[in-house]
Amino acid sequence: MSQLINGIDNYTDFEGEYAKGSKIKRTITTKPNLINQIIHIKFSLEWDEDNELKHDEWIMQLRFFFRYELEHLIERSKFKSYKMLGDYQGNELNQKSKDFIIVCHK
Repeated sequence: MSQLINGIDNYTDFEGEYAKGSKIKRTITTKPNLINQIIHIKFSLEWDEDNELKHDEWIMQLRFFFRYELEHLIERSKFKSYKMLGDYQGNELNQKSKDFIIVCHK
């Protein structure tokens, strides 16, 4: 929850190889706008290419929803049913979930 309130500053969320011997690193910085439920995100990429370190970044906004807000919207939609999951393997949503997936059925 503190990330949602305070944001994140230059956090490396991925570091690995995109091809054998070629490394890539992604860092993120976020600045939340809680009133409008928007997170301003800056993604920075660094990667090896032809023995040279390359860098690129892009900035975007993401809108976030809270669980009960989504339930309210879905229940008022034309969907017949829905299920909330905690990961892409279909496990139940719980406190340890890192993902939040909603499957809606017509």
